[in-house]
Amino acid sequence: MNKTGAGDRVEKTRFIAMRPKELPAVIVYTMSETVADGSHMTAPRRLKRNLVLAIECLVALDETLPPIDEQLDSLAHEIEIAIHGDDTLGGIEFGEAGVDVWLQSTEIDVLPDGDRLYGVAKLSYNVEYYTYAPDANDVDMDEFQTADIEYNIEGQQDAADAAHDSLDDGLDGPEG
Repeated sequence: MNKTGAGDRVEKTRFIAMRPKELPAVIVYTMSETVADGSHMTAPRRLKRNLVLAIECLVALDETLPPIDEQLDSLAHEIEIAIHGDDTLGGIEFGEAGVDVWLQSTEIDVLPDGDRLYGVAKLSYNVEYYTYAPDANDVDMDEFQTADIEYNIEGQQDAADAAHDSLDDGLDGPEG
């Protein structure tokens, strides 16, 4: 906070109503998160995650300020300097060490609202980090009771020739 012309007007949400006198402002939120293919092949399961973080700059047309494009360019540049100066995003805990942050794209738009014009610049950052999947001992699960398993090697066997197993916990009733 207080590293851009928006001062302390930084919100951690995508839905917020701003009045012209509250601008410029910055809004920060996540857009999506994916887990890399192959992450499930590690033991213990170490997940390589890629989060897309959106940082939106909001400005209003005001005769006492520079034009909207100049205001947006200035705010976007200040945000880039702040992020690249601290790519841990202020020390946010993202699982284990190894956070990497880079700018993916910037979109700029001017939006009319009645007789007013507003400018929006959305900077999308990739945030790559690692976490471990929850340990099975940390997850409350129902007791195992039965399983019905069918296996057909690459679908090349007739259904009648596929392997079929039924497993039962061997306990009778809810008490065992």
